[in-house]
Amino acid sequence: MKNLILACILVFAFGCNFAKKTPPHVINDQQSPRFLYVLNAQFGKYDDGKLTLKGIPSVLYFSDRPNRLAGHTTIEQFTKLWEQDSFKKDPPNGNLSILDQKNEQEILIELSNPKVGTDCIAFDVRLLKGEIPQQFKSSALFIDLDSPTNQSLAYENFGEDFHAVDCSCADTSE
Repeated sequence: MKNLILACILVFAFGCNFAKKTPPHVINDQQSPRFLYVLNAQFGKYDDGKLTLKGIPSVLYFSDRPNRLAGHTTIEQFTKLWEQDSFKKDPPNGNLSILDQKNEQEILIELSNPKVGTDCIAFDVRLLKGEIPQQFKSSALFIDLDSPTNQSLAYENFGEDFHAVDCSCADTSE
């Protein structure tokens, strides 16, 4: 009987120790965030491997867990990422979504050689899947830098222009 009581006390004591609340959400400074980028354009055109997007006020970016950061930057700052050697060796992919297209389709492209104009950007494009119309209206270009090298360079390259907001919904109240 004493052994049973002792066993119950030990189970209760150790069980209470493991039932502590988990700590609130903390950004892991050791792990660089992995970002996705979105360029919303009012108008676009495609001709002979060149994609031009016009009416882009800024480039939006966001990351997933554990960092959950979001923000925006200028087109000029965003295109500085292509100055890195890794972007020349491993150009990022994008998914072009056209709002006014009658038959929605997945348009996958590889992006290189960005050129910036006044509220517009042009890329050399290698078509991976789908067809790009010659002209189109409202669109969004989703860009995934994909490789870990490109991701860490992207995070480091923004420097002072990196204005991200922690978007976590973790409850920090006790």
